[in-house]
Amino acid sequence: MIKKTILLACIFVFVFTVKSAFALYPDCPNDAGTWELNTSYIISGNITCESIILYSNAIITTGNLIPINITTQNLTLQSGALINANLRGYGSAVGSGTTSTLFGDNKPQGGAGYGGNGGSGETGILGGSKYGDTFSPTLFGSGGGRNTGCSGGTTEGGTGGGLIILNIADTFVHNGSITANGGSGTGFYYRCAGGGGSGGSIYVQTKHLSGTGSMSANGGAGVTNYYYDSGGGAGGRIAVVYETSDMSTSAMAKALAVGGSGPGGAADGEQGTGLFYDTTNNNLYMTSGIDFQSGREHSYNNIVSLIPALIKIDASMPITAQGL
Repeated sequence: MIKKTILLACIFVFVFTVKSAFALYPDCPNDAGTWELNTSYIISGNITCESIILYSNAIITTGNLIPINITTQNLTLQSGALINANLRGYGSAVGSGTTSTLFGDNKPQGGAGYGGNGGSGETGILGGSKYGDTFSPTLFGSGGGRNTGCSGGTTEGGTGGGLIILNIADTFVHNGSITANGGSGTGFYYRCAGGGGSGGSIYVQTKHLSGTGSMSANGGAGVTNYYYDSGGGAGGRIAVVYETSDMSTSAMAKALAVGGSGPGGAADGEQGTGLFYDTTNNNLYMTSGIDFQSGREHSYNNIVSLIPALIKIDASMPITAQGL
């Protein structure tokens, strides 16, 4: 009788332990909480794990308009690992930064805006406008302008970049690549071309930052046409907020939100925004353009531009810094 009681108690403890772990990390691909990946994985919803390691062959991607939203205690991307949200934003002529759909020949479209304004088409059709938040970017990139009435068919705008949010409670070791780029415009019909899509969003919050990896939220290129060319999409938005770091500034400078090229007589998309914000020392590092928007105080110990940056300031917005 005693032996049976002990056996039942052991079984109960085992079952309780397994269920507790599952309940703690129901949104982790490994319900025990530790996820190690060395292959491709398509995200369909938010992921919450205790720790995540992406080995050199790991690729995380997602579907259209589905964010890559990861919460974990520690995240490591080894060299060669990739988190990819390219072309996972809004489609052609959709999104807050797109342009109006046009009809007829001689109307090469403008590129989409997001972190900056989209580039104009060669005949002067304006690109889309900037939108969203510089310091906490959580929006998708927009699709480039389209034209439905060209001789020969419709020209489509490029798709916008996707949305990547990484919430890391302790340490982020980043030696891989994180991308949310927009797509190029399409179509070579008579005197028309679709504009480039804008880059998307990469938003990282962590306690400690390390590594030499890269990030990009670049806009897509416009289209080279026989007569008229279309504008490039604007860069998206990248923000990395941390408390401590041993990442070098040269590594930080690899986080880019470049505007897509506007070939020929069309205009390039503007730089998007890219920043690293050291909350402990109140230092701001710019890796692409910067958009000092109203709604928050802009007072820093140091503001450092790691590359030539397009700086935009809302009207009457005071900015203070001990070093610039």
